[in-house]
Amino acid sequence: AILWDVNAKSVRHTLLGPKSAVTGAAFHRDGSQVAIVHADGRGVVWETQGGSQVTDFHDERGGFAAVLFFPDGQKLLTAS
Repeated sequence: AILWDVNAKSVRHTLLGPKSAVTGAAFHRDGSQVAIVHADGRGVVWETQGGSQVTDFHDERGGFAAVLFFPDGQKLLTAS
């Protein structure tokens, strides 16, 4: 996935995660993180300022179709 700086019209960060298709993304309410899920059941949470990986997760039962941050910003909801 690529995080763009819309005002500068340039790439801010290239977020190198799993090779399968991105199927969903959600920003933390304060914009500090983005969670990205993939068709192969893998997901990654990224820090938006520096582009570093915060954590990753995997569901062996199948791929993800969507992801949301809980209002508290501490948990994620994924859907298949």
